[in-house]
Amino acid sequence: MMSDELAGFGAPSWLPPRAVMAQAAEDAAERAADRAAEVARAERHEVAHERALGSYRTAAEGRGEFVSALAMARGDEVGRGLPAIFADVLAAADREDGREIARKRREDVDTCRLDAVAEPVLHGASRSAWPGSEFELSRMIDQASDLHRWGVMYQARHNYPAALDEARAKQAYL
Repeated sequence: MMSDELAGFGAPSWLPPRAVMAQAAEDAAERAADRAAEVARAERHEVAHERALGSYRTAAEGRGEFVSALAMARGDEVGRGLPAIFADVLAAADREDGREIARKRREDVDTCRLDAVAEPVLHGASRSAWPGSEFELSRMIDQASDLHRWGVMYQARHNYPAALDEARAKQAYL
């Protein structure tokens, strides 16, 4: 059976005074260390809170929202709900997808270069530029035909006698 002295309510009377004093000093040191740890934790919490508020203010200003210093000090209207965050994330993802598609289009575009004498030649064709349907194929053929006509007209304007001789030679050949 435990006596009341050993129930954790102070030092037992049978301990020597030095042991009681050492135990009291140890308890005081533990309490001081606990207070110092609590103060350090509160300071870390305050620094993290200030950093979070600054980050929120910067992000809000980047979105074009106005955040007053008084509202931030009181904690009013600080933070956003999940639907608003997800809406912004989806919008950013859509913008990035659009940039990626535009970049791919720029890389996959077939460039048409007109040589001085030859017909237009497509350079830089890739597999992704191959027509996916009959409509696209006919559109590409029409476009090439238009480009060829433009090239012939250009040559005729700038070198009419040579173009005329070439046309007569083709006609005589047929």
